[in-house]
Amino acid sequence: MTHEIIKIDKINDPNISTFISFKSSQLFNENLILIEGHKVINKAISCNVNILKLLTSESLYEQYKSSFSKINQVYCLPDSQINKLVGQSYHGGIMAICERPIINTLNENQAILVLNGLTSPENVGSIIRSAAGFNVLNILIDSKSCHPHVKRAIRVSMGNVFFCNIEKTNDLKVRLTELQSKGYEVISFANADQSKSLRKFEFKKKSCLIVGSEGHGIEESILKISDHIIKIEMNDEVQHFNAASATAIFLYAYFNHNS
Repeated sequence: MTHEIIKIDKINDPNISTFISFKSSQLFNENLILIEGHKVINKAISCNVNILKLLTSESLYEQYKSSFSKINQVYCLPDSQINKLVGQSYHGGIMAICERPIINTLNENQAILVLNGLTSPENVGSIIRSAAGFNVLNILIDSKSCHPHVKRAIRVSMGNVFFCNIEKTNDLKVRLTELQSKGYEVISFANADQSKSLRKFEFKKKSCLIVGSEGHGIEESILKISDHIIKIEMNDEVQHFNAASATAIFLYAYFNHNS
């Protein structure tokens, strides 16, 4: 496919106004997302995400142009101009507007990572990067959690979110009960009195692995229907790890039991 290369001189060119004046929520409501950085964009391309248009510097275009053959519209700015984009300090000289991937059906023969009220896009992105690294590619989120397709979460995940099946539920308890009826064990990660030690726990392949919110943990109604509650044994003075760090430890333990 031959793409169209449009060279522009200044950042106020109307052809690239979407990149400059966009509001993330507006794009999201239009089923669009903005992604940044060459590595993230390459992941999107490899996962067949539909990239509508790309904005890059002239030097980066020359460096990576072989990667852009499937993108119809490529806009090039002089290097001196692209660095003036306000509020885009992390773009690394390259951005793209894409169609937001549709919510996929979960693979109900594999583990499912469940996000219960996680609101930080940094944590969500980091957790998904760990999940993809340990081959847990099913992500179930509730209505209170930050969606993994917001810009910051995508960037922190390094684009690995595009490898995952993502489902959103408005009633997490009902969805988990349904998965239990299909042979899943619901496993909550929490430091509670009834928690079992992670070191002694053996995960089944069909596990729902639940991570709670950064400030409040897993909702009580979800803990009550859990088959197991697991904790990481640690120094009592520390008590808790960051949600993303704890999840990486749990995912590694699951991976060790099922790889």
